Amino acid sequence: IGAHTVSHPLLSNESKQSLYKEIEESRDYLKRCLGTEPEYFAYPFGDPSACDRREALALEELGFTSGFTTRHGHLFPEHSDRQFLLPRVAIDYYDNLESFTMKLSGVQAICDRPFQRVVTV
Repeated sequence: IGAHTVSHPLLSNESKQSLYKEIEESRDYLKRCLGTEPEYFAYPFGDPSACDRREALALEELGFTSGFTTRHGHLFPEHSDRQFLLPRVAIDYYDNLESFTMKLSGVQAICDRPFQRVVTV
């Protein structure tokens, strides 16, 4: 379980103070509920216009291990220095076991974007 924000704002539009408040309050709430501090963060609206270097720096300064965007993709060695802007594999409510398996195996990504890797900023 990872933090996500309190009010689901477009973080790139928030002031620095509001950005940190959204992230910290979400983390603190989960810590109170679960008894352990979340290490991971999932950006709301995690496309390139919603989260970038400023938001990644906030996660790093707040002590998170990594942050996940909504950019579809699998992890590669190139992501090792971008752990606060990682792509992810989205599993949706309409996925069944077959589509879930295809997504996790990487087959779906290859079919959608042949020979392309998603490596964020």
